[in-house]
Amino acid sequence: MPDPVANLDRLLRLLVCPETVCFIKDLHIYLGDMNLRSMAVLFRNFGRIEDVLVSLKCRVKYLKPDWWQKAHLKGRAQALFPKVEVTLKTADALLILEAGRMLFAQTEPPCSTN
Repeated sequence: MPDPVANLDRLLRLLVCPETVCFIKDLHIYLGDMNLRSMAVLFRNFGRIEDVLVSLKCRVKYLKPDWWQKAHLKGRAQALFPKVEVTLKTADALLILEAGRMLFAQTEPPCSTN
């Protein structure tokens, strides 16, 4: 059985460089109707992602869902990324990316890739 942490590490090493800023959805303690097992898996995976990003010397920024969820979702994501086939499953990720880019442009200098 493949090691999910090793696979995540390999994938993120391809996608990020040191000092890359990574944007992650800020998880809330109350997650609605989610059962305890699902919540445990979600938080375990969240921690794995954080750990791998830190080991790669990434700067992690947390974005609250209300930043990018209000009445936009699929339509807004499609307007922002017209060349991407947006679905309800991918809209979240694209809107997190856009919110992070907006936040980063307002508060941080550009990241060097050297």
